Amino acid sequence: TGEVDVTGAWVHVTLKNAFLNPIVIAGPPSFNNSAPGVIRLRNVTATGFDIRFAEWDYLDGVHPAETVSYMVLEKGSHALPDGSIVEAGSFVGTTAFATVQYSKTFSEIPVVLTTIASVNGNDTISGRVKNISTTGFGYMFREQEKNRNTHANETVGYVAWQPGTGNIGSLQYQVAATAKTVTNVWYPITLGKAFVDPPLVLAGMQTTS
Repeated sequence: TGEVDVTGAWVHVTLKNAFLNPIVIAGPPSFNNSAPGVIRLRNVTATGFDIRFAEWDYLDGVHPAETVSYMVLEKGSHALPDGSIVEAGSFVGTTAFATVQYSKTFSEIPVVLTTIASVNGNDTISGRVKNISTTGFGYMFREQEKNRNTHANETVGYVAWQPGTGNIGSLQYQVAATAKTVTNVWYPITLGKAFVDPPLVLAGMQTTS
């Protein structure tokens, strides 16, 4: 886990440890500037990745620094010390909803986080998730509203993590989802358990309403 300051320009993040097949999840960004956009990745390798803040295409693409949290997991399904499951994987995303199947069935519906990890098309896109279940989820991506929604296929990384709290070594974690109550208005979230230090926050919409 870590955090990095990003702008509209690509910046490289070097990982502290080498991976065999890393899955990188990043975002959402901080809110230092109100111009909207998404976090994009490219060149994910065993030792690092490139990251930037991609504003929507109708904007100028120049964005001040935002702080972004990220998490890197080895691809595969992993059992945590408390017996819960976390799975990291990747798939090819398109502009049409398709079902992504987990490699193993979860005992309860997990929280799913995704990040687009390639740049095969230049237009900015955001990933949308729906129908999360114990066996998989639906995914598509969209360009900005005024565009005809066509885009080159892209690699998408995902992490599905069973809700709960616990520790992995010195890493304290908490995984949860809100009710379907979040809108364009800021929504306060109270952590179920206090952390020793302010935590890194990763989040993503779990529905496409």
